[in-house]
Amino acid sequence: MIVEPFGAWWCCLRTQERELLVLCSAAWFTNPIYIEESIFDAFTVVTGMSASIKMLAYFEAHYSLLRYDIPCGEDCVIHAVAFTDGFWPTLAVFIAENGVGCAKPCTILTFQL
Repeated sequence: MIVEPFGAWWCCLRTQERELLVLCSAAWFTNPIYIEESIFDAFTVVTGMSASIKMLAYFEAHYSLLRYDIPCGEDCVIHAVAFTDGFWPTLAVFIAENGVGCAKPCTILTFQL
């Protein structure tokens, strides 16, 4: 898990990863427990993250997202992607305070090429 300061690595992320983080962070504001799997999957398509199964699996593992089913009654199941640690509220605060763009280029490398 990447930790603060977000400003040190935010602009080092690939564009698709940064965009998916922004969308997931917005969904976290709506429901800080989970996002419906269909919405998450739509986000991955829109950002281009769904183009690589390995890239998506890495994203889910790295940012502590967990796919699971939530029973919601008889013959009812919500397919969900859960936000499983304290990373998401901290990221939401960073985005709210700094915006989603990159004012300066990456100064560190936080992932292997």
